[in-house]
Amino acid sequence: MTLLADRPVVAPAPSPSAIVGDAASVQTPAVTPARPRWPWVAAGVAFVQYTIIGAWLLYERHYAIGDSLSRTLSAKLMVLSRDPHLGAVGFYWMPMPTIARIPFVLLLQPLGRPELAGPLTSALFAALTIPVLASVARLLRVPRAGAVVAAIYALSPVTMYIGANGMSESMFAFCIALTMWAYLRWRHQGTIQSLALLGLALGVTVACRYEGLVLMPVVALAVALGNERAQRAHAVLLSIIPAAAVFLAWSLASSLILDDGLFWYNASRTTTGTPVDAAWLPSDRSFGSVVGYLAVIVGALAPALLAVAAGCVSAFRRWRTSIGIVAFIAGIPSVVAIQLVGGSSWGVPRFFVTIPVVAAIGVLWVVRAARGDRRTAAFGVAGVVLLAVGSVTGGLVLSSHRYAYAEGEYAFFGPLFGREPAGQTVPADGPNRVFSGDIRPYERVTVDLDRLLATGQRAAMDSLQAVPVLLSDHPKQWIVPEDRDFEEILSDPVGRFDFIVILPSTSPTVYRVLLENELQRNTGGEWAEVGDYDGVVLVYEWVPTGHRSTFVQGDRLQTPAPDL
Repeated sequence: MTLLADRPVVAPAPSPSAIVGDAASVQTPAVTPARPRWPWVAAGVAFVQYTIIGAWLLYERHYAIGDSLSRTLSAKLMVLSRDPHLGAVGFYWMPMPTIARIPFVLLLQPLGRPELAGPLTSALFAALTIPVLASVARLLRVPRAGAVVAAIYALSPVTMYIGANGMSESMFAFCIALTMWAYLRWRHQGTIQSLALLGLALGVTVACRYEGLVLMPVVALAVALGNERAQRAHAVLLSIIPAAAVFLAWSLASSLILDDGLFWYNASRTTTGTPVDAAWLPSDRSFGSVVGYLAVIVGALAPALLAVAAGCVSAFRRWRTSIGIVAFIAGIPSVVAIQLVGGSSWGVPRFFVTIPVVAAIGVLWVVRAARGDRRTAAFGVAGVVLLAVGSVTGGLVLSSHRYAYAEGEYAFFGPLFGREPAGQTVPADGPNRVFSGDIRPYERVTVDLDRLLATGQRAAMDSLQAVPVLLSDHPKQWIVPEDRDFEEILSDPVGRFDFIVILPSTSPTVYRVLLENELQRNTGGEWAEVGDYDGVVLVYEWVPTGHRSTFVQGDRLQTPAPDL
């Protein structure tokens, strides 16, 4: 059975230069040349480069995004904690970015550097995107343009950042690129096998991030437009069933373990509301101001989208694929716009850093569609140029303290663009913190506690963002909320652990309950505050009556924070 992307035109000798993916182009594929080696060599070089940048951000800039550290921690708890179990993966995010870190955690823990698992994972997927772009170009028979576009993408500061920061954006960009490659492959071949491959690629994308759900209607629309009415329903179902199965399986696991199949949604309602005083967002949340904000951010990160959109209009005789490309372009920004208007998103610029990979593939499509069409060819050339321009303008936006203050992206982009002066610390998190992701307080408390944990003492962590546990050389000496007996132990803490580590800014409710209720109800001693790390991390120790604390806090950071 064949589900054709378009009806083939019967011709005795179809032209090898026919445009890929439209009615006149579905044909017997020509002999495919050997795959070039350069994309994999480039990927290897890029992987090393992104990893070095990631290590520099961690150990020289002391910068890490909390969500990245949290995912790496979950991976560590799954395999190296006192209570290893699959449920420790956490259900706030989709599982693939966490599970992918496990091999790196196992490799790096004996070296005392498990926190590097995040940058290594993001570097791997950012590097793997290069061969995908090369494969798209090879499929579209524009290998030279593909080499240029892949080089621009790989060397872009924005790509370097998502490849180094340990977050899931590089993996999501890879998955989006893989899905678009599978879509174009189906448009080229029109077989049921290629459509099934598209469905699998979409399923992997959904397993990466919840935003992948947005691509389900995008793919459904693109596939529906590419099939005759009699085949449309079957083709659409085949393309989205794997993604739906992934999401349903994840919801079932969440329901069995947490008694809430939509935990991710219900939890995000209390954690992702739009901040009232966000410096990076417009003061009001009207539709017009939100669209203007998105235009600035998306336009800076991927100005090539203008050329892609114009090229799709110019090549509209291939309207099925053109609409598919435009749908991929509009997917993520549209959802963020709706969330911002509804007050349910932070809307930080980092949410849009996957757009450049969509722009890169869109440019390759326009270049291919321009065969024999000078006007479309001009848009293709403009798209390549604007991809390079976006590498600079996107970096400039992310070096701005206004737009990058929420996540501190200027830790990387500031030095790159010479914009470090006139910065500020994070006032809510203490005078020694420069970035919202400054990890120095966690590093210092881990050093101080590990001295005691090495002797057999135990510590408990009140927060799911247990960064000291991630950095610790003694993870089995920690009691954390992911442990299945955590509530039982916390209900009767004396004698079961010696220290409790509290992050008041991330868990103020737990912090208050522990101090005012649980920890102070015991007799024969007290839970005394013995360590304060810039107000970011507090350490309490159970000190029996008549005894002294065993905890010694190391030297505080005496040097002033750099003025960024």
